Parts: sequence; C-alpha cells; structure tokens
Amino acid sequence: MRCPGRSLGLPALPAVLQGLMQHAERWDVVKLSAVHRGTPQPYLEVAPAHFLAVMLSRCTGSSA
Repeated sequence: MRCPGRSLGLPALPAVLQGLMQHAERWDVVKLSAVHRGTPQPYLEVAPAHFLAVMLSRCTGSSA
C-alpha cells in the first residue's frame, strides 16, 4: 500500500524490496500494487511512505 499522492516508481523500488527482505519472516507472498480499492490495512512500513498491508476484502479479476 502506498500513501495517497505518492507512486511506487523506480526510485522507491530498491528501498521497498530491501525493506521487504528485512522482514521476510512476516509474509509469504507480496503483491506490489498502487491500487487503493477495497480495504487495505497498513501492517508494516517497509520503506518511507510504503507499507506492507493486509487486504480485508476479496480481490477479483486481473488484480487477484
């Protein structure tokens, strides 16, 4: 999950991936997404303004 007004562009990607690897014991599968539909709940900040989140709603279609 990203904060409103920010995008997961190439400059942020290395920091996000490094943050995810530092906390690899906390996740099984990660989906990088900037979509805010549904109910993503921030769980862990992995890079400044970028969060590992839990989706509390069902994902369908190409976003699943």
